[in-house]
Amino acid sequence: MPESPEPTSLDAYIAAVETLFEGGRYRDALATISTALEQHPDNPDLLLWQAIATNAVGQTDEAISMVTPLKISGDLETRQKARYLAQIWS
Repeated sequence: MPESPEPTSLDAYIAAVETLFEGGRYRDALATISTALEQHPDNPDLLLWQAIATNAVGQTDEAISMVTPLKISGDLETRQKARYLAQIWS
């Protein structure tokens, strides 16, 4: 399968991550997230996706530690998602 061009915008990164994740390509999703976080280091959507993909590769404890700081985020939606994920994974 030919490689697709690397995304450049935050929306393009998130779309690429969603596509990879839905296709079961969790490690590829993590690699894309890592690249995206270099440009958008504090983006809560990327941080949540990072935790979700980390859990998907079987590293639940690490995923929980990733969402724990997000449970006190200034953004209500991020807080709610982080708390929900931490509860599910605990």
